[in-house]
Order: sequence, then structure tokens, then C-alpha cells
Amino acid sequence: MERRLAAILAADAVGFSRLMEVDEEGTLAALNACRQVIDGLIADHHGRVFGSAGDSVIAEFASPVEAVRCAIEVQQGMEKFNAETPQGRRMHFRIGVNLGDVMAEGGNLIGDSVNMAARLQQLAEPGGIHISGTVFDHVKRKVVREYEDLGEQTVKNIAEPVRVYRVKMALSDATGPDPALISAPALDSGEPAASALSRGHEAMKRHAWTEAFASFSEAGAAVNLAPEDLEALSESAWWNGRLDDCIDTGERAFTGYLEQGNRCRAAVIALFLAEYSYSKLAVSVASGWISRAERLLEDEPEAIEHGYLARLRARIALEGLGDLDSALEHAERASALGIRSRDRDLEMLALHDRGCILMAMGQTEDGMPLMEEAMVAAVAGELGAMTTGRIYCNMIEICEKLADYRRAGEWDEEAKRWCDRVGHDSGFPGICRVKRAEIMRLRGSWEEAEQEARRASGELKELLSYAGAAFHQLGEIRLHVGDHDGAEDAFRQARHLGRDPQPGLARLRLAQGNTQAARNLIDRALMDDTLTRLDRARLLPARIEIALAARDLDAARSDTGELRAIAGAFGSRAFGAAAGAAEGRLRFAEDQFEEAAESLLRSCKLCRESGLPYEEARSRLMLGVTYRAQGTDDLADLEFDTARSAFERLGAKLDARHAAELLSHGAAES
Repeated sequence: MERRLAAILAADAVGFSRLMEVDEEGTLAALNACRQVIDGLIADHHGRVFGSAGDSVIAEFASPVEAVRCAIEVQQGMEKFNAETPQGRRMHFRIGVNLGDVMAEGGNLIGDSVNMAARLQQLAEPGGIHISGTVFDHVKRKVVREYEDLGEQTVKNIAEPVRVYRVKMALSDATGPDPALISAPALDSGEPAASALSRGHEAMKRHAWTEAFASFSEAGAAVNLAPEDLEALSESAWWNGRLDDCIDTGERAFTGYLEQGNRCRAAVIALFLAEYSYSKLAVSVASGWISRAERLLEDEPEAIEHGYLARLRARIALEGLGDLDSALEHAERASALGIRSRDRDLEMLALHDRGCILMAMGQTEDGMPLMEEAMVAAVAGELGAMTTGRIYCNMIEICEKLADYRRAGEWDEEAKRWCDRVGHDSGFPGICRVKRAEIMRLRGSWEEAEQEARRASGELKELLSYAGAAFHQLGEIRLHVGDHDGAEDAFRQARHLGRDPQPGLARLRLAQGNTQAARNLIDRALMDDTLTRLDRARLLPARIEIALAARDLDAARSDTGELRAIAGAFGSRAFGAAAGAAEGRLRFAEDQFEEAAESLLRSCKLCRESGLPYEEARSRLMLGVTYRAQGTDDLADLEFDTARSAFERLGAKLDARHAAELLSHGAAES
């Protein structure tokens, strides 16, 4: 059996089976027309076809330079063919080129080098060309083209990883064909559907989501969209808050990729569908999509898609199971795959996730720098819009859990600057708007916070868990301004949407005089064994306040100790302020007025440093009560007056009235 060195070109049509189902005769006619172009170009470059099965072609070349030039001209020829062909009969090919030792058996060639070319073709995107490192070494100075190094890839049935390069089609080839082929438009602007698709993709680049959704929908009403177009339509639906449309279109994209034989891309869509299903509180459906993705990827060589699967597993372990060790393991795997595959989005998502997990573990000094590095990449415009939104929302959530609202405010300003730069006409979608509302509320901008929360609740009607969070924020604001009926209604809607509105609802019950109901609610919330220490820190101040109202000093003392320990572990000023306020109230209940005043003064200082005006005013009010108990009425009146002014500025009517009553009572006594 003869052995020789040969360059192998493998080409395969994308979605051939789907096209055959739609129009068998038309598809065969289109394939024959494409084959005439492909076979002619192979002959022009001194190659020969030695394998052909249906929609695939395998050819041999004596020179890798000729093989790559042929591949480029084939893709340019297909671009021209598609520009002149109706939408339903267009064909796209993937191409792989490898150089290596082959065995000749009659007119056929066999061996790993032939198999490698076929595997490279499978890795390529529709209309793309992937070449091996050995081919790249021969062509990099002879075929004028830009190449993207995709790193070492493990491919099925090949023992050793192979270096893979993607041939970029954006630059002209100095040795290529007529420039008219290069500049031929991918879409015929004379066709209404094609024109709508072109407008849709252009709108996506501008982040004009409403325009993109309308354009893709217009095209979809006229023709059957390709999976790539359905995927874009699904994303545009997401940004418009149309979750049902997003899921429906995503399912169609998933089916389309499966029909193309693109199991890896289908798996990525399945992961998106899992996340969307979680947003609808459809946990079983989400689990089904994750299982589908796992099955699709189990026999595939490890690649970027496995990284996105690992990333989703990390988030589930962190947020759903509270299994931090497992979450960190998955995040580290996702990070490694992102770096190896040079996928900047996955790399930064996984880096951010690792930071989140380390923060949950109490390793603030290790976790926050990772999160901030990813956030810098996001607001600098290095990442896709979806990735930027996820990183932003997660960063704000961690800042909220840490009660680090100054940091959250700084990143919020950076995120808005990014929106202005990229032309995102509506800002972040409702999910992120909820988090911005919470920052505004805690920093004292209650009117703006309520506007954001109400807008988010309208945008998120199909995203049940996030809509519940929006109503939770509305309830907290209504409670602060003294509108108990409004707070009750908002908390009720939050509960109906699957969101337990704690600690707000427990505090509302306490304000209504129902201490036992308040205690039952907050105790049940803290029984959740998936809560991290940061989660508990958000609930403990309310439980301490409720325990003191019930005169259960032992419970208040225990919870105050836990809150103080968390504040120390995470270095959080805001938690320190909450711990100081709790300790001040506890010491007052124990008639230790001097120690109470010291703790409350510390709380006021930390509240001011943290930008928490409402919490500072409440600590000042309690400090005034403490001074009065000590008999220092002048100091007490100063604190009451300061608290009253702050409550009035914020719009906290009931608190302002209480402060005024305490102030007038002191004046009457004097």
C-alpha cells in the first residue's frame, strides 16, 4: 500500500437533511450547482476529489497552499451563489484542511490525516474554514489572510490534541479570485425576507433589541429561518422581556442545529433554555434541558461547549444547592476551558463566578479582585451584551449581599456609561433594573427606586422570579414611606410570583403589632439550609429587632453575635453598622446605656461611610432614646432633630412623625 504526504480538504453542507425535507428536488438541484463550482475550483488548484457521499466532498492536493487557496475560493463562490439564490435553497459549507501522511488504496486515501480533515470541518462554523497547525506553518506567509489561533483541540477518535486555526474571511486574498466574489453581498437586498434578516443582524450589533426583534419576526413570517437567525431572534426576544417568544424560538433553533448535525451548538442552546426555564420557575423543565445538553456533549471532544455546561453547573451549585466546594470546582473547569478555547466571554464569566463563590466562602480578599477584573472587561466593551449583563447583575447582587452600596453605585455608573457608549437605547433589561432599584432604595433615592422597580415589574411579567424581586423592592419602599397597605399588596404579589419577600414582610408584621407572626416569618426564612453567611446577614437584623420586641434577649444576643462575626469575616462596614445597631438595642434592653450609646454611635458612623441614610437615621433615633434614658436631654434632642430631618428628606412619614413626637415630648418636659 502506497504512502505519501498529502493535503486533504474536507467540505460538508450545513443542514442538508433539513433542506431535503423542505424541498427535495430544489435542494438536489442546488447541491449539484454547488458541486459544479466546488469540483471546478478543486481542479483549478490541481486537486482531485477522491471521496463524495451525498453532501460531502473530500479532495487531495499536493500542496497545502493550493488546498487553502481552493478552500477560500470555494467559500467565496458559495457566498456569490447564495446571493443569487432564493432563501430556501441557499447552501453553506464547512471546510477543514489538514496535511499529513496518507495511505493510498486504489483511488481512495485513508488514514488519520484524512479523518483529521473531516474533524476540522466539523469544528468550523457555516461558511468557515479550519486548518491544522501543520497546514498553518506552510501557508501563513504564502496565503495573505488573517488567521485566528483556536489553540489545541481534542477531536474525536484522534489520540493527540491538534492545533487549530480559523481562516478569517474578512480580508481579501492577494492570490484569490476576482474581487467581485469577495465583495458579493451575503444577502440579496431585493428580497424582503433577506432584507429584514440583514436589518435584524445589523440592529443586534447596535443593541437595538426592539428593532432587531421586529426585523427577525418579519423575516420569519416569510421564510423558514436558519438556526443562526432563530438564535438571534431568541436573544432579541430576551432583551425585550418576551420570555415565551424567547423560549419558543430557542427551541426551534435547537431543533435546527440538531438537524444540521451540530450537536455542540444544540447543546449550548439547551443550556440557554435551561436558564430561561429557571426564570419561569419551571425547575423540572430546566433540569430536562440540562440533561439534554449533557447527553449531546458526552461523546463530543472536550471543547468550549463543555465549558458553558460547567459554568451553569457552578451557578446551580452556588445558588440552588449551596454547595460551594462543588461550585468552585465547576467554575475552575469552565475557566480553564474558556482560556484554552480563547473564548473571552466564558473566560470572564467563569472568573466572575469564581469570585462570587470565594466571596460566599468568606474569602473576600481573594474573591473581589476576580469579580472586579471581569467587571472591567465587561464595561470596557470586551464582551458580548448578554455576558456583560450577567456580570453586571451578579456584581450588583454580590455588592448588595455584602451591603457594599458605595461599590455597587460606582459599578452602576460604569455600566450606564457602557450603555451610552454602545448605543443601548433602553439600558439594561428589567432583571438588572431590579438590582438598580435596590441600590437606589438603600442609598435613599426612594422615588427613583420606585420608578425603576415599577418599570421592571412591567417588563418582567414572563420572568416570574425576577418579577417577584421587583415587587419585593416595591414592598420595601412602601413600608419605609409608611404605606402599609401598599407594602402588603406588593409583598403579596412577590409571594405569588415565587419570591419570599423577607425581611420586609416580617418587618411589616412587626410594624402592624403582630410580633408572633413576624417571628414565624423570619424564623422560617432563616431555616433554609442553602443560605450562605451573606444571605443570613441580610435577615439577621430583622430577627434581632423582632426578638427584642418579644423580649427574648437570649435569642437577640445569639443572633447579634452571629451578625458581628459575619461583619468581621467579610470586612463589611454596612454589616458592621447593622451589628452596631443591633448591639445598641440589645444593650439598651439590658439597661446598659453607656455601652448602648457607644454601639449606636459606631453604627451611625459606619452607616454614613456606607451611604445608608435611612439606617443612620434609625440608629440616631435610638441613640436619642438612649441619651434620654441617661438623662442627657440636650444630646437626645439633637439626635431626634437630626433623625427627623433625615426621615423627612427620605419621605419616611411615620418615622419622621415618631421622631417629632419624641422631640416635642422632651421639649414639653423641659
